[in-house]
Amino acid sequence: MGLLRHQGPQPWHPASPETHAAARRAAELCAQRGTTLERVALGFGFASANLAGAGAETPSVVGLSSVAEVEETVSVWKSIYGDGEGRKGRRPGEGLAAKAEEQLALEREVVAIFRESGTYNLGWDSGV
Repeated sequence: MGLLRHQGPQPWHPASPETHAAARRAAELCAQRGTTLERVALGFGFASANLAGAGAETPSVVGLSSVAEVEETVSVWKSIYGDGEGRKGRRPGEGLAAKAEEQLALEREVVAIFRESGTYNLGWDSGV
């Protein structure tokens, strides 16, 4: 729904003001490090989707609205799994090759922002 993107969510997004503020802080951090919040969030989601002991792989669903977004999403996937590597889940900030140390560090820092704001792993009613 756009919460975890550098432009931020639409004003109608149902998350709390605290969650919106945490997302803005996370986006600013990522921008300072030369990347985007969506890139960090996608990497976190893709890599965390099949944790050991969790059973079958968890599907990843992303909303994309342009060819550029599709290309960026594929780029994130390849930065985590390479070409043809198996999909093995991991916890945030763990388990990627040295080439992805910046991704890991940013994941930890973004998670810390949401934890410190008291909004980590919170949800909201979707009206469905």
